[in-house]
Amino acid sequence: AQSFANLSEQSEQVKKYLTKLENILPSKDSLISFPRDMNIIAKQNKFDSNTTLGQQISQNEGGLRLTDFSLAGSVDFDGFVNFLKTLEKSPYFIKINTFDIVRQNDDFKILLNGQIFSL
Repeated sequence: AQSFANLSEQSEQVKKYLTKLENILPSKDSLISFPRDMNIIAKQNKFDSNTTLGQQISQNEGGLRLTDFSLAGSVDFDGFVNFLKTLEKSPYFIKINTFDIVRQNDDFKILLNGQIFSL
């Protein structure tokens, strides 16, 4: 009986945090805007890029989801640094899994693979 009471109490505490997460993380349906938003941020920083969404992984029904994405393009060094700074301020929570950069004349070819967190 004591452990049930503890679980009920912990459940109420978790609900407070879940509500905050729901207000912070985008819904899975709103991720349709992610490629467009990334391309807008890239263009603002003179980064010629293309963003695509991939597989979506769900921990459980109605819970946290991870959606794969890739971003590829070419930009000068300052533009890429500014892109990353702007990306940090975006409403998306992302995890970068791989980051490849190759110098090509005065620009750099960039390939990012990562995941977006959503509900």
